[in-house]
Amino acid sequence: MRQFRIEKGKFNPKQFYARRMELGLTLEQIAALVGRRKATIHYWELGKATPRPAVLYLLSQVLQVKPGFFFQP
Repeated sequence: MRQFRIEKGKFNPKQFYARRMELGLTLEQIAALVGRRKATIHYWELGKATPRPAVLYLLSQVLQVKPGFFFQP
C-alpha cells in the first residue's frame, strides 16, 4: 500500500463532508466501507480527529477522489 504523510491540522473536514453529501452516503455507509465506527467518521467531519494515512487512502477510493482532495482549503 502507498504511504502518505499527513500533517496534523491540514485535513479539511468540510471537503470530506461535502463529498460524502455529494455522493449521498451516510455516516454508517462510510463507516462500513472503511472499517471504522460511525462515531469516528463523525469526529473526522467535525475536525476533532484526522484519518490515519492508510484510512485516508481508502477514503479517497471510496469517495472517488485523490487523497490530496481532503487537504484543499
